[in-house]
Amino acid sequence: MCGMISYPHRIMSHARTAEDIVRELSMALVTASRALPDDAITALRSARERSRGPARRVMDAIFRNLDMASQKGLPMCQDTGMGWFWVKKPPGFAADLRSVIHRAMERATREGYLRSSVVSHPLDRE
Repeated sequence: MCGMISYPHRIMSHARTAEDIVRELSMALVTASRALPDDAITALRSARERSRGPARRVMDAIFRNLDMASQKGLPMCQDTGMGWFWVKKPPGFAADLRSVIHRAMERATREGYLRSSVVSHPLDRE
C-alpha cells in the first residue's frame, strides 16, 4: 500500500466463506491504506523531532497527510502501491484464493478510493 505496510490480520481464522474473506480482506486493505500502525507513528514522531530544515518540513507534510487521511477517510498517499500477499491456506478450504484476493483488491480499490494503477500482472499482463 503506501510503502511496505504489514497488516497483521488473521482473516482466515474466523472467515467461513470466500465472500467472508473478500469482505474482511478488503476492509483490511482499506485500513492499511488509511492508517499506520502505532509503532510506525511513534518512529515517525521521533524522526520528526530530530529533523531540521527541509527534512522537518517533509516530516510535517507527512503528518498533515496522515491527519487528512484520518479525517477524510482517504488513503495516506495517492500512490497506494501494489498489494503483495503471503497466505497460508487452511486445510479443507476449497475456494480459489487467487480469485478471492483479486476480488478483495478490486473491492478495496473501488470502496477505499485506492488508485487502480495496476490492473494486471506488470510483466506478463495476465
